[in-house]
Amino acid sequence: MYVYRSLHELSRSQKRFVQTIIGYFTGCNMILDAGSGSGWVGDALKDSLSATLTSVDIKSELLKGNSSRYTYAAAMDVRHLGFSEAFDLILAKDIIEHMVNPAAAMEQFRQALKENGKIFITVPSPQAPYFWDDYTHIRPFTKASLSHLLMESGFEILHMHYLARPTIGASLLRLKGAFDALAEHGFRRGDLMAIAQKNSMLRQNLHVMSPISTL
Repeated sequence: MYVYRSLHELSRSQKRFVQTIIGYFTGCNMILDAGSGSGWVGDALKDSLSATLTSVDIKSELLKGNSSRYTYAAAMDVRHLGFSEAFDLILAKDIIEHMVNPAAAMEQFRQALKENGKIFITVPSPQAPYFWDDYTHIRPFTKASLSHLLMESGFEILHMHYLARPTIGASLLRLKGAFDALAEHGFRRGDLMAIAQKNSMLRQNLHVMSPISTL
């Protein structure tokens, strides 16, 4: 069952994570948490931005509990959302690696966002050991593969970097930033995080753009 956690109830590492991304989402008043799962990122951004939060997940049991916090909540496949220019921000945390055709979900996200709306995505990299432990995972992502998917789906990439795998022990939390920097070079590499903005002109002009370098 879902348990709502306000910003002050998050762990120290979760708060630091939110602090690293919150600046990209100023003015985002309507948030869609797609495949919300435990939902802690949506909770934190809702509180920090004083935003309205809509949550959908294919597993209805994950949406039970504090339903009063939502404007809307439904058991729904993100590949068939049906929203049209309704949101300023979409959270897609750890979901597209489960899909045979992630482009179908990205098209739904693009349609659901207002023009210049933003999407926040996290996916496992090939070096993340936990990727291979979940039989429902279809594919990991590199910077190059996620960049291609975002651009071909009509998104302009604002920020993308690898995150280090979690460290053990609270005393190491102060080193998380240094580990994330090292993850760019392959050290303890775990998830890949991206923030991108809807850009309708991008897909129209994609054929004239230079190839993306392998990262």
